[in-house]
Amino acid sequence: MQPPEKYRSEEQYKRIIAIVGGDADHLDFLDRVQRFHQYLVSKLQLPGLVTGIGPFAWEQRYLNTRNERRYHAASRQTQPSFKDTFALLDVGKGVGAEWMMYPLEDLVAHVRRSPDRREFYLGLSELRTLEDASPNYQPLDDYAVWFMNER
Repeated sequence: MQPPEKYRSEEQYKRIIAIVGGDADHLDFLDRVQRFHQYLVSKLQLPGLVTGIGPFAWEQRYLNTRNERRYHAASRQTQPSFKDTFALLDVGKGVGAEWMMYPLEDLVAHVRRSPDRREFYLGLSELRTLEDASPNYQPLDDYAVWFMNER
């Protein structure tokens, strides 16, 4: 079985197909998200440390110039940033949150930011573990790669 180029490896492709099913299953996207949710609930070791894969939607426009970077730094006091470290507390589904890039499609990550302990709801596909050696690395990476390529 040759994986599509959008997957990192044949092993990753096989893992993902085992979770969400193949084309013959005729499931729509949200049904496959449901399957991934069930898998992640059984696999993830919570709480686990995570951070953003890249700038969250609100941040993208503030990272280009010096003045905008200053505004970004001030805004990070009340808004989550991809530069923050979070404890992943729970993973939910079917609820949109203001900080999510893809509300109602993506799984919802309930996180607590270190060190101020503010809690946010973020898109799970926008997060990664801090360390590749984390037991949560592979499940979160597989979900993010699948979600961003299949949505």
